[in-house]
Amino acid sequence: MTSIRLTTRAELKKIMRHLYESIEENNPREIKKVLIKLETNITIYYNTRGLECRRFDARFIEIRNLLKRYSNSHLFKKKLLSYIFKLDKELKYDKVFAADGTEKQQDPIKLLKLITDDLLDDYSSFNLTGGQDVIEENKEALELIKDDLLEVRELEPFFKDKSVELCGNFNLLCKAVNLCLMIIPQVNDITISAKNATVFRQSFEALFNVATEIFVPIKSDPKIEEIKASAKTTTGELADKETEDKSLTQLADDAGVDLEEMERKAKGGFFDNAELNEK
Repeated sequence: MTSIRLTTRAELKKIMRHLYESIEENNPREIKKVLIKLETNITIYYNTRGLECRRFDARFIEIRNLLKRYSNSHLFKKKLLSYIFKLDKELKYDKVFAADGTEKQQDPIKLLKLITDDLLDDYSSFNLTGGQDVIEENKEALELIKDDLLEVRELEPFFKDKSVELCGNFNLLCKAVNLCLMIIPQVNDITISAKNATVFRQSFEALFNVATEIFVPIKSDPKIEEIKASAKTTTGELADKETEDKSLTQLADDAGVDLEEMERKAKGGFFDNAELNEK
């Protein structure tokens, strides 16, 4: 059953920006208010995607405890910003956690799935019809799309030790990502030409198609693969036998030996010995 995915990264980015602005304005009441809103939206974002988010609890407790001793000093602000920075970093896809909150070995395919899910959300929020009324929303969507694409490329180290097929598919995905990054500047305007809109759609369609090959690879029928392997072995054996026969004939010719004559004499000798044994 498909989960109900509420709250987008665009909304989280707006709240995070508001939080930084509140800190800069030295407004503790607004900081606490925005922090509650951020925690609520993070919980909604992860829960509606079937993801665990309890790992953020400790970070929010740390920030709230610091806010109880709020000060306008530069050192306090620096300390608070360092906590927010850690939270911001943890929101990126650099770790995968189990349901109980313990860290698991990183799974690049799962990481890629999380990023492409958000990329699909951000791509869907972009309005290809353009216009003055959507220019700001489109700019924000393009920034998020660009961030998603760059995060896909950052997964390269996780795919280096994988199978040749998986590495090949990820290489194709990175090429599709590069094409999408190249077309983004062409649609960052009030008026989007029909040609650019078409290229934009086709570029992202190709990207999602390649990603699907990684998530759901097409596997050959084992029976067909077994037949192919058997045929290859048989063909190899026949080729080896043919090479062996040719080699034997070549050696005989080089030595000036008539193989047919040797075979005739061998047969004659066999029958002569048989006659002697009878006597």
